[in-house]
Amino acid sequence: MKKESYAWGGEVYAQFGRFRIGGMGWGNQIESRSSLSDTLRYVTYDYGYGGLTLEYVVLRSSRADLSLGAMLGGGGSEIKLAKARKSDITWDEAAALEDYREVAIKASGLAGMPMARFKLKFLSWLSLQGQVGYLYCRADDWSYRKDEELFNAPRLDATGWVFSLGPHFGF
Repeated sequence: MKKESYAWGGEVYAQFGRFRIGGMGWGNQIESRSSLSDTLRYVTYDYGYGGLTLEYVVLRSSRADLSLGAMLGGGGSEIKLAKARKSDITWDEAAALEDYREVAIKASGLAGMPMARFKLKFLSWLSLQGQVGYLYCRADDWSYRKDEELFNAPRLDATGWVFSLGPHFGF
């Protein structure tokens, strides 16, 4: 099942003529909690991606520019499943319960993303920046505790479109 997600991130770059060299990263944490028959269940999903970027400014004016480039880096995900016998408790309280159980599985790998960026300058130090890219991720299998392999687990597929829009501070 594929589902969209919103993430927080940032990027930084230095520009040399028409070339930009920098880095970017983003991620998010999604949590779910339910209670059934006095058993509390938690699910936490964490993910993050990022890497180095290289861009070439193909169109440039005094107020706007358009660049094409790519990001090459890595990323990964972690899923935590937990349950405890007692309702209405916090994460800190759940860790102290004897009937508390938690399992965490992780996957990580290489990530790459071709991208296009449009920047519209408002002030000498403030611009509005929009970006679109297509993330490709090649992740290894999920692992359970240290490096033990988890069999029959679904593959991590983080491939998909990435859109961003926000302010850019700098010259």
